[in-house]
Amino acid sequence: MPSRAAWSGQIEAQSLAAPAALLREAKANTRRCAGDPVFLATLAREITLTRGRELTLAYRSLVWVMPGFRTRRGARGNRVTAELCVVFVVRRKRELAASARERLPRWLLTFAEHDGLRQPFAIPTDVQDAAVYHRAQAHAAGALWADRTGWVAQPGHVAALVKLRHAAGEQVCLLSAQHVFTPFANGAALRVEHGLPVLPLDAAGLPAQAPQLAHSLPVGGLLRADERDDRPSFDVQLAELDSLAEAAARQRVPLRGISPTQPWVRSFADALLLNAEGRIQLLTPDNHAESPRRGALALTLGGMPCMAVPINYSLRSGNQRIERRVYHAELLCFKATSAKRVPLPGDSGSPIVAKRADGSLSLVGMHIGGDGQGLSWAIPAWQLFDMTTNWAQYPQGASLTLLEP
Repeated sequence: MPSRAAWSGQIEAQSLAAPAALLREAKANTRRCAGDPVFLATLAREITLTRGRELTLAYRSLVWVMPGFRTRRGARGNRVTAELCVVFVVRRKRELAASARERLPRWLLTFAEHDGLRQPFAIPTDVQDAAVYHRAQAHAAGALWADRTGWVAQPGHVAALVKLRHAAGEQVCLLSAQHVFTPFANGAALRVEHGLPVLPLDAAGLPAQAPQLAHSLPVGGLLRADERDDRPSFDVQLAELDSLAEAAARQRVPLRGISPTQPWVRSFADALLLNAEGRIQLLTPDNHAESPRRGALALTLGGMPCMAVPINYSLRSGNQRIERRVYHAELLCFKATSAKRVPLPGDSGSPIVAKRADGSLSLVGMHIGGDGQGLSWAIPAWQLFDMTTNWAQYPQGASLTLLEP
């Protein structure tokens, strides 16, 4: 009879051995579903939600698991592909021997029902370095700025022109990131600050004092400075157009030629399908102080985290500026397809759109931050328009309608 140690080692080796026949069947099933990205993304998301914690516990180098897209290294750097996968974010990416215990699995197996049968599927994995994500900073010079007296200007952009309908009437507003309309927000206030004048930037991207385009409303989410991932923030706010400068304000809105059939993307599945067509763009401000006239930047969907994402923000505590990690739930992670045309500080509030075959645009999300090297974190459009679920403050009976400028 073998010793207990020998027996344990043998059983462990059997447990670690790849189930070759099952893996072949699962990979074949996955290939047959290549034309159904929504189904495969759902499997990747379910694996992340159910096994993310145990995988992170099992591998010391692993810090984050999320559904996303595989990257490939090329002559011009890493390129995001259309292959759905489970992304492993590690402290530091390094090569490991095939037999190394810390080597992360290349495939994750799961069973799911498809075409009326319960079948095995193999979702590929992709290992990415944490350096790609940890530098995320709120990106707030661009098209306009909100004047907080005594504080440095934090210009940004406008995602869309919207109509706010509620029990007391309706208002025409600009939609942007709250850290654009309320720079250096009080992260402990638990209320939406408002009343700041929204002003233009001149052609050189410098803050101007007139005309006043709009004023911020107490309608939006919260920016929390408590750094708790179980109480996520929502970086969104409205500013009502001032009647004397309405035409000038409308000129600042980049989202034009809105699709009559799908003005904004209503689900994760819709975003996946539009991304597969390769038509995702970030509309940048023409009068950006450091990089004007970049136009539309091509993006591709890189990840869809299932957990709260921390982004570094400049907030306020009394009269002091503070730096805090602000957590956001279920953001979309985009990556620029060109290393020379990337989102920059000052692009916050910019719309991320899908250009359709007929030339019209569908709003996919709103850019709120990045790393200055190609990363874009965005609030999905379906969250922007779901006021009762996501917004912290709004008038009774409130709803939003996307308007053509």
